[in-house]
Amino acid sequence: MRSVYILLTKSNTYFSKFIHHMTADEFTHSSISLDRDLRRVYSFGRLNPRLMWPAGFVKEDVRAGLFKNSENNNCCLFELIVSDEVYDRIQIEIELMEKEADKYRYSLAGAVYCKLNREYHKEYKYFCSEFVSDVLAKSGALDLPKATSLMRPVDFCEIQDLNMLYRGELKYCIQ
Repeated sequence: MRSVYILLTKSNTYFSKFIHHMTADEFTHSSISLDRDLRRVYSFGRLNPRLMWPAGFVKEDVRAGLFKNSENNNCCLFELIVSDEVYDRIQIEIELMEKEADKYRYSLAGAVYCKLNREYHKEYKYFCSEFVSDVLAKSGALDLPKATSLMRPVDFCEIQDLNMLYRGELKYCIQ
């Protein structure tokens, strides 16, 4: 058995503040990690921490960039225990996306439709929680409570198969 990790955060960026304003959700971003020390963290977001666009598939560094500037914000870290086979499928899916990262873009339209509770998906386009949900669903890791294009970061807080490891300031989660 192996573990994968889902990290929920909220940054100090204007986009994160806008999402929070529109949803009142505690967390506005989700990522998936293949290790507990959060060295291999993946999501959909800014390709350049200083610019909102372009955005797409990213390997995140939770010790630098946007995360460093938002380290006092709350986060929530969940563990999902999976079989070796499921872990391998997750890893392969992420590696394939990483190799073809230039094809992938952030789905702003998908995020808007998600807020409206309407399913929407375009090939090679994801918003953060849709990406995490899609990887988990495709690998068979988890039965989701709703379609991947309707999953918001806070929805992970309601999934009983996820074990909450930490909730609090991000800077204490990554030590």
